[in-house]
Amino acid sequence: MQSSSTFLIMIIKAKAMNKRFLTYLIVSIFMSNQVLAENLYYWTVMGNTYPLPIDSQKITIPHEAVAVDLRGVHSSNILYQLNTDEANANCLYYVDDEDVVEGLPSTNVVCNGIAEELFINDDGDFFCPIAFTAEFVMLRVTLRRDVPDSPTFAFPYYDTLMLPFDMDDAIAEDVNGIMPDGWLQAGVFVGDENDNLFFEEIEYTSIKANTPYLVVYQYGTYGSHVLFYGENKYIGVTKPICNEGNYYSFCGTTFSKSNDENYYQYYRTYNPYFSLVKADTTIEPFRCFVVSLGDDTLANSGTNRLNYQFRENGGGPDITGLTEHEDVRKTINPTIYSLSGQPLQQLQKGINVVRGKKIYIK
Repeated sequence: MQSSSTFLIMIIKAKAMNKRFLTYLIVSIFMSNQVLAENLYYWTVMGNTYPLPIDSQKITIPHEAVAVDLRGVHSSNILYQLNTDEANANCLYYVDDEDVVEGLPSTNVVCNGIAEELFINDDGDFFCPIAFTAEFVMLRVTLRRDVPDSPTFAFPYYDTLMLPFDMDDAIAEDVNGIMPDGWLQAGVFVGDENDNLFFEEIEYTSIKANTPYLVVYQYGTYGSHVLFYGENKYIGVTKPICNEGNYYSFCGTTFSKSNDENYYQYYRTYNPYFSLVKADTTIEPFRCFVVSLGDDTLANSGTNRLNYQFRENGGGPDITGLTEHEDVRKTINPTIYSLSGQPLQQLQKGINVVRGKKIYIK
């Protein structure tokens, strides 16, 4: 009888222990999930971090998120699902080897410091909070003008550019006609004098990461897109980039930016220049702008327009005393002739002779 009572007491204790254990297990899983949820966050282009919205097993990526930290999500033993309906197309997703999340994009995923494929579009913000290496990276830039000029093949197209990676090469999509040699040129800022900015011409294949450039696309690229790409490229932490001159600073950005003060924005027209714009005007991603140095503010400087010129053979950043510079439009505009040898202002239908090469335009 005593042994039966002892056995019954042991069963009751065991059930109590199992109940406490199950309760402990449930609480532990819940708490670990809560702790994990608090550790999942995203970055904005200003470098601020916020917790990711999580509803049960669904993680929603806000449009303002430019990078998401999902590292360690596997420790919860819960299969999370990503909702990326409103996500920025350039958003980065940081994970570890063990992390499995349903709905994770096939590109722009950084796993243990390496991204297999990184695809970026210039119609969205790009911000890198943690450096990594991209085995293949491509940026798609859309060529557009600020005023409705009539399309022309004969004259170059001007813009500004800043890439988050060292470029290997570039190709143009949907090109009209045949692209000539040297279809893309780049200029790096070397200084300023008397409200004129000077750029030194470089080979476009020498374009480096996080460096603001003035770029010139040759005829035939109007209305197309340009793909800048590279392999095994280091993607560094995003930070403000400015090249200083005597009175002005040439700056670049990889995300849309609203300045607190007035600045000069590149006016992409048939005869482009840098135009003074009011504060809070948005700068497009992967483009450049100019700010003034010193005590005088742009609003009080009285200068509404900054012109620029290319230097084919520069001598460094010191441009004191330079007074004559050949404009880039004169240096790269190709001489066009008809098949009979008559000079042309722009490409015509039929056969054109450009730099000694025959080009057929439908």
